[in-house]
Amino acid sequence: MGFVGMRNISDQSEKITDPTKLFKPGQNQYFRVIEFKPDRLECDLSCKSSDLRGEEDRRDKYFDSDRFQEDNIADEKARKAAHEKRHMNSRVTSHPCFHNVTFKDAERMLRKMDLGEAIIRPSGKSPDHLTVTWKVLDDIYQHIQVEEREKKRQFEIGKKLIINGDEFEDLDEILARHIQPMTAVVRDIMSFKYYLASVAAESVQVIDNVLRTQKKNAPQRIPYCITASKKYPGKFVLSYLAQSKIRNEYMSVTPEGLRFRKQLFNSTEDCVNWFKANFAQRPA
Repeated sequence: MGFVGMRNISDQSEKITDPTKLFKPGQNQYFRVIEFKPDRLECDLSCKSSDLRGEEDRRDKYFDSDRFQEDNIADEKARKAAHEKRHMNSRVTSHPCFHNVTFKDAERMLRKMDLGEAIIRPSGKSPDHLTVTWKVLDDIYQHIQVEEREKKRQFEIGKKLIINGDEFEDLDEILARHIQPMTAVVRDIMSFKYYLASVAAESVQVIDNVLRTQKKNAPQRIPYCITASKKYPGKFVLSYLAQSKIRNEYMSVTPEGLRFRKQLFNSTEDCVNWFKANFAQRPA
């Protein structure tokens, strides 16, 4: 049951003395719910113009702010996915790794595949770009933009494919020269003694506990570990306890090897050994 107080009839309610002159039986009228009282199955209503326009953000004690934010995020993701699907420029090719799907579809397909597997798809950003989505680790996918050049028709794959200035002749060459070498780098990191497989780089407290426990057990050494970043797919983090403070530095997976402090390394062990020898040269 709904109730409308005199103060909620109009923004100029002080001028209204007889509400029956404003409302007639059977008349249609819009109202806004101001407060819901579930214990009495009642709600307070308003037909003030300012309330109907939504000029004030009224939220009662039953309003779930967290759920409201979650719904907004979900709606925004759905809008982006729908926009990408509408603007997706399909290609015609028989390559087994190519699919005319969105990034969400690609990630869903890759969940059941091994790390290093890739889905090549149209880019949602430009009609002359492709995107390679590859599985870095479980639940971590990197999306790589590929520029197409020398396209005869819009629905065909370009004869020249460019990634960060590097040129490729076809999709197979991208997989062989770009994705597979990065997969090898990731596998090498995973086999390293101090890689934490079940911990994300963003799990700051867990990493803090691990390093401080190591320090307690071996006070003479500087404890360190490597974790994968979920926020930045394709990057790993070297975390170490220097004196009393935890420091974190990014390591980037590239086709040429592991990049750390602007240096390239052929293996994780080489990278860590260099780090130990050049510890004092850490960036500010």
